[in-house]
Amino acid sequence: MKDLDSDKATIPSHKITLDQIKQFDFERILNDDPALKTLCLLGKIPDKDGSLKQPAIFNLEKRAFNAKLNDPHTTELLANLSNLTITGANDIYHWSTGWLGESRPADIKVSIISPCTDVHIKKHSKQKTHLVRETPELYNKVTLPFIQSFPASRTQWVRNILNGVSEQEDVVYTSPAPLGFTLLPDAKWDRKTLATLYLTMISKEPIPSLRSLRAQHLPLLREMRVSAEREIRAKWPDVERGTLRFFIHYQPSYYHFHVHVTHVSYNGALGMSVERAHLLDNVISLLEIDGDIFDKMTLTYALGEMHGLWKPMKEHGGWEDPSLQDE
Repeated sequence: MKDLDSDKATIPSHKITLDQIKQFDFERILNDDPALKTLCLLGKIPDKDGSLKQPAIFNLEKRAFNAKLNDPHTTELLANLSNLTITGANDIYHWSTGWLGESRPADIKVSIISPCTDVHIKKHSKQKTHLVRETPELYNKVTLPFIQSFPASRTQWVRNILNGVSEQEDVVYTSPAPLGFTLLPDAKWDRKTLATLYLTMISKEPIPSLRSLRAQHLPLLREMRVSAEREIRAKWPDVERGTLRFFIHYQPSYYHFHVHVTHVSYNGALGMSVERAHLLDNVISLLEIDGDIFDKMTLTYALGEMHGLWKPMKEHGGWEDPSLQDE
């Protein structure tokens, strides 16, 4: 991966307008998760000139209630119910559906990727998932070439953030060199509900992933851990000490090192599952024990069948447990 400062940042594309969104042509459902109350749709919307339809992914998510004491949206919640329909009852238990009224806050969050690529479509599609065992040998033979195959343009949007070109109004904190990183809200957060708080720290140093971490990165990791908690609690005083979860994805969504920060009460994101998330505190502790440990470990993680790594990993036996091969 190139040095960030050597890449000329590009100007981000225009913001999608409401008129473009209203002209969405539905093609198919990519994913529907009733438990998380999310829906992912694939279709097309017109470009900024209206002359060409471009592929687009729409992620729809029901927002949390964000109830607060003495807030009229909370205290008058049931009073505003309309179109109430009783759907069932048993002894003291009753079920119904209803509409909270037009004065309520927005109750759905929409994330849009346009123009989207085939990689985006595969990532957001429902698919079978398997656990794979990535040995150091498999990392060097399969995963590292996969990472190196991506063009620099794949993470241009990351460099736009780090170089001050885009999303600067959202930046919470940028640390000074040499331990440089930028902290900003993740797109998955509605920026209001503290119980679902979600931010991301992006390293300025071009570290590809968890596998690349060594003892020399301990000062950066410790600085990220300490500074992020300080800055988040300063900006959102209701966040109590010890209520932030710091973790690293492997495999990550993009190969430029970043750390996720969520409220400890937030359990709605699939990326926090044990087969993908590594707690930052544990990563720091492991590197303190052995500074080259991620060059030696076998890492077990989940891969969807549409992930670009799944086919080569399967061909090289990465999904098999060596201890069971003789059974």
